[in-house]
Amino acid sequence: MNTSDDNTPHIIEVTAQNVQQAVLDASSKVPVLLDVWAESCEACKVLSPILEKLPAEYAGRFMLAKINADEEQELATQLGVQSLPTIKLIVDGQMGAELSGLQPESVIRNLLDQFVKPDTQSALDLAEKIRAAITARDTDLAQQLLQEALSDHPEDKIYQFLAVELLIAAGELVAAKERFVGMGDVDKGSEEARHVEAGFYFADFLEATGQDVDYYQQLENDPVNADALFYLAATKAMSFHYDEALEFAWRLFESNMSYKSGEPKTVLLRLFDLLGKSDIRAQKYRRKMFNFLH
Repeated sequence: MNTSDDNTPHIIEVTAQNVQQAVLDASSKVPVLLDVWAESCEACKVLSPILEKLPAEYAGRFMLAKINADEEQELATQLGVQSLPTIKLIVDGQMGAELSGLQPESVIRNLLDQFVKPDTQSALDLAEKIRAAITARDTDLAQQLLQEALSDHPEDKIYQFLAVELLIAAGELVAAKERFVGMGDVDKGSEEARHVEAGFYFADFLEATGQDVDYYQQLENDPVNADALFYLAATKAMSFHYDEALEFAWRLFESNMSYKSGEPKTVLLRLFDLLGKSDIRAQKYRRKMFNFLH
C-alpha cells in the first residue's frame, strides 16, 4: 500500500516529520484528502485503490495524503483518529469534512466536489471540441463526446446546452425544444442560452418558410430583395457558414431596415448570439451596426 511519489505526484506519504508541510501548508493551495489506514485493516485495502485513482482524474486539484496508522500511531492520535479507515479533508489548514469507515466512491466524489475547484478549462476545451464536431456535422463524434461528458458531468449546463444544439443542427426541433424546456431554470441571459435560442429562431423561420423558391435567382433580379436576403442569411446561419450569413444579414439590415417591423436588426443580433461575444466577426458587425445607426 506504499505509494511512489515518482509515479503519483499528487499522492504523498505523511509522517510526523512532514505533516506540517505535506498537509497543513499544502492545503492552502489545494484541498488535501487525508487517508489514515493500516495494513491490518481490511476495509482500508478496499478503500485505498478507490482513493488512489482520484488524484489523477482530478488533475492535481487536490492532494491525497496517506498516513500509516501502525507506523504513525502518535500522529493518528493527535489527529483524533478513532477508527480505520478514516478520511479527513483539510482545506486552508482547517478540517473541511471527515468520513469514517468504508465509503462508496460516489460519497467520496461528492465530498471532493464540495471543496475542489471545478476544472473549468477542461470543461471549456471539451465543450469546444463538441461544438466543433457539431459545426463540422460530425454527428457521431459529437454524440460520442456528449455522452461521455453528460455521463461524467450530468448536472453541467454546458453539455446540456450542447445536447440541445446538436438536436437543432440535426433538424430535430421538437426534441430540441423538449430538452431545452426539460433543463428547468436556466439563466436566459447566459451566452449558452442565447446561442440556443438564436438557433431556434433561425430553425423556426426556415421550417415555416417555403423552400420551393429560388432565392438566389430573386437576388439576381433584385439585389435588395428582403425575403431572399432573410432566407439566405438564415440558411447560411444554420449550415454554420457564418461569414456568408453575416453578409446577407447586413445587406438586409442596410437596405431594408424597416422590413417586418425592424426584423433585420433582430437577424443580426441573433447571429451575434450564435457567434458569441468574443467572436471578432460579431464584434466587427456590431461596430458597423452602431456606426450605421449613429
